[in-house]
Amino acid sequence: MGCLFLDSKRKFEWHSGMLIPGMQLQVPFFRDLATVRNPQSPFTFLNYLKSKNRLDQFINLRNFYPTRIEYHDYLSWVCEKLTHVTRFGCKVKLITPIWDKKGKTIEKLEIVYEDERDESVGSYIAENVVISLGGEPYFPACAKGFEDNNRVIHTASLLEKIPKHFTNLSENYHFIVVGSGQSAGEATYYLLNQYPNAKVSLCFRNYSLHAIDNSPFVNQKYHQSSVADFYHLSSLSKAKALQDLKASNYSVMDLDLLNELFKVQYDDSLQQKERLNICAGLSLEGIISTDSYAQVDAKDLYNETTTSIRGDAIILATGYKQDNYKEILSGLDEHLIKDSAGEYLASKNYQIQKHPSMQASIYLQGYCEHSHGPSDSTLAIMSTRAELILEAILNDSSSFMKRKEYFNEA
Repeated sequence: MGCLFLDSKRKFEWHSGMLIPGMQLQVPFFRDLATVRNPQSPFTFLNYLKSKNRLDQFINLRNFYPTRIEYHDYLSWVCEKLTHVTRFGCKVKLITPIWDKKGKTIEKLEIVYEDERDESVGSYIAENVVISLGGEPYFPACAKGFEDNNRVIHTASLLEKIPKHFTNLSENYHFIVVGSGQSAGEATYYLLNQYPNAKVSLCFRNYSLHAIDNSPFVNQKYHQSSVADFYHLSSLSKAKALQDLKASNYSVMDLDLLNELFKVQYDDSLQQKERLNICAGLSLEGIISTDSYAQVDAKDLYNETTTSIRGDAIILATGYKQDNYKEILSGLDEHLIKDSAGEYLASKNYQIQKHPSMQASIYLQGYCEHSHGPSDSTLAIMSTRAELILEAILNDSSSFMKRKEYFNEA
């Protein structure tokens, strides 16, 4: 049995643009790569702490929530143990069919990639492919064309671009943050602390900022045991359930972070300063970027007026789009089954359902929120979902993994 991981980046990274010192995960460390599936696994977060001689110190923190920086180090530690089956700098461009000798069944798949280091093209052949590309930074329609702009910055590249282009820490910059979720809050917190004389305008559509609903009964809906129940709901019921659970994942911030931001605002008021400007009820309508300033044009949803806010940079905490994997599957579309909304139809084990013409299998990680529930786009079910996918591959009577090799270089 064997496996191969292809990663477009030249080295391991996990949200490197948002590794802000002090910021914590919103899920406990038990939701790591292995613990829920197998607490005795050598790849648990606790085993990582033990190997780093920090287990006692971490226990002394009395906190289930590691910082993002430490969690990134944990993931890097795991990755180091898998270098023999990992190829970095390989960006998958397309997955194409390989037919049997009679030309009736797709027996295998060719994964075509471009080597980012020398732009050469190569490929691997497999019968089972797991797609987990992650999301791509989402730029609203009015921000299209600003992806490489130094004054319009998505939070995905916050720590890369902000220190590079705004080098004077004592300057009275004006930053405009767009969004009301955790990334918006963390970006705002970072800017206020990194630039003590700067002003930050936090702009969002809602009437107010809201805290994450992470109460026990809500958290249960993020367990693997709840996925099957969600999967069997009707399409309308699934949409309603996701809307009902929106406050547990989208456009909300951790309560401790909200308290920190309020404390900054309060402490500033004692000194008759106004560094944090809360701009509620604004819908982004347009963006202007010049050599000397950046500007947000917005509609006030509650007063039905328009307003413009000018500053030195706009930080877009607008999330990620999760449809970037579809392009690499375009050559297989006629053999894969989609639902009425045009989404690939995935089975309970995350395998894309297919027509009889296709024997090879494709599995999705992180793209099935609409069919499997809210946990799919979070860290909550990483280990158990991977277990289900592996079991499906092993139990497939035609699985290539039951032969001598799982992949061969084409």
